[in-house]
Amino acid sequence: MIGTNGGPDSSVIDERLTGHRRGLQIVHSWGGNATPLATISWIALSLLVVVPLITLIVSSFKESGLPSGVGFTFKNYVEVYTDPTVYSVLFTTLIFGVGSTLIAIVVGATLGFLVERTDMPHAKLLGKLALVPLAIPSIILAASSTLVLSPEIGLINSLGRSIGLDITWTTYSLVGMIVVQGVHMVPLSYLLLLPSFRAMDPSLEEAARVSGASTFRVFRHILIPLVKPALLGVGTFSLIIGLLAFDTPGILGMPRGIYTLGSSIFLYAHPPAGLPRYGEVSALTSSLLIFLFLLAWYYQRQTRHAEKFVTVTGKSTAARRFPLGQGRHFAAGAIWVYVFLTSVLPFVALILASFMPFYGKFSTNLISEFTLNNYEALVASPEFVLGSIDSLVVAIVTASVVAVLAILVSWVVVRSRTQSARALDSLAIAPVAIPGIVMGVVLIFLFLTVRFIPIYGTIWVIVIGSIIISLPFATRVFSSALLQIDRELEEAGRTSGAGTIRALLRITAPLLRPATVVVWVWSATFVLRELALPLMVQSGRNPMFVTVLWGYWDAGQFNVAAAGSVVLISVLLVGIVVWMIAEERIQKGIESK
Repeated sequence: MIGTNGGPDSSVIDERLTGHRRGLQIVHSWGGNATPLATISWIALSLLVVVPLITLIVSSFKESGLPSGVGFTFKNYVEVYTDPTVYSVLFTTLIFGVGSTLIAIVVGATLGFLVERTDMPHAKLLGKLALVPLAIPSIILAASSTLVLSPEIGLINSLGRSIGLDITWTTYSLVGMIVVQGVHMVPLSYLLLLPSFRAMDPSLEEAARVSGASTFRVFRHILIPLVKPALLGVGTFSLIIGLLAFDTPGILGMPRGIYTLGSSIFLYAHPPAGLPRYGEVSALTSSLLIFLFLLAWYYQRQTRHAEKFVTVTGKSTAARRFPLGQGRHFAAGAIWVYVFLTSVLPFVALILASFMPFYGKFSTNLISEFTLNNYEALVASPEFVLGSIDSLVVAIVTASVVAVLAILVSWVVVRSRTQSARALDSLAIAPVAIPGIVMGVVLIFLFLTVRFIPIYGTIWVIVIGSIIISLPFATRVFSSALLQIDRELEEAGRTSGAGTIRALLRITAPLLRPATVVVWVWSATFVLRELALPLMVQSGRNPMFVTVLWGYWDAGQFNVAAAGSVVLISVLLVGIVVWMIAEERIQKGIESK
């Protein structure tokens, strides 16, 4: 037992160290006594993801399109895929999705590179302004684009004709739809790509420069390969959004007979006449899910492999910025123009339209006729008041539940290295393949079947759908944050007598405050921006702000809709500004400690 130098025998030391390592392996595996947390995570995700999807698949084999129907049949699939118009819609959807994704990735990556990796002037300010379009929901961006580029009364076309230019630009076309949807997805692509540009190890580039590599070769052989996995992952994520987007095709495409899968599914479920074609809806969406889940799997694979290419060190050394020379001011000017075209101009057009007494051509003569009647009609509308209250409730509840559930799931996944944890992570990211229009279909079938849960037609259906759709983004944010928090902090808390849950609440949760702010504000903003989900499950009892706006646009009350759009953008803009300020202050506080 005693060694030659009077200390413990080496075999005893080895035995104790072995036991200590095994204990740490158990702690590392489940983070201490974390089995209840893992069980809760599995139950929650199974109820939120697995049960609705099974309901949808079963519905596709029922003639009525509802899971409670009698017998099984392939009739719905036959009717869908023997309809020749479906293939035309699929082709249009593919062009629309790929085109909008390319715009989102190219512009988003360019913005990220210029802001984070070049010596462009005012980069920090321009980086925040690039996120301002998040305050413009896609339905409002699509609607405002008609005010800006309508052939007859659009702001740009009207100004062009007033100075003798024959301009007839329009967004009522497939190309216009692609541009508007792509612009709508740029802020998200930019936001998701920023960490890849920020977290690059500067030593790799410095080593290349010391070896005599030019700036172009460093950019081509080091920066592009490092960011490639993130580009592929974000591109896949954007493609999923674009393929089944509804807002832009609904506003710009349906009036001109241009249909995508998103707008077609909506028409199947809400036909102008007759009963909903639930059977065909379930068959179409079920078969699409296979393709969407393949894309989601590829997205998860790319984002998982991206961690191998991005290095984060404890050193505060900043990566060297690429010099742009004389082009630095041109780059800054290009971003200023982008912000003006995508944020300022649409907002100005909406403000002008909201004060106009009627929907017509923009002219200086109308200024004398400006009125507050549109805002008065908006405030006097019971649907507007109820929709505002419902939106506020849904946003707060959704954001709070998503933050708590995402922390729980992410903690179990990151702190465990088991196959079960990886399966849980895959389940958490699966809703990436379920856009709002599909989620609406899923919830219709689910809660028309389980009538003993009487929430169909209420705001709680929207809450459930919003939570499911928000989970992938939230878990990615928290997983990334948890990877940067040393698990030894939690182990120290448990060594001091704190239980797993107490250590999570008292040690880990405070360190996750920046990520929590991002997830909470993002989830609340998503609720206020999302149209497809609440529109699919709408009833007289659950109006949302965006569905009220859709009703005004659909009924031809464009000026009242413009007034509502100004109100919504103002609220979202305030929320985004508060989010940016809070995130910056919290980050400064962490860096100062």
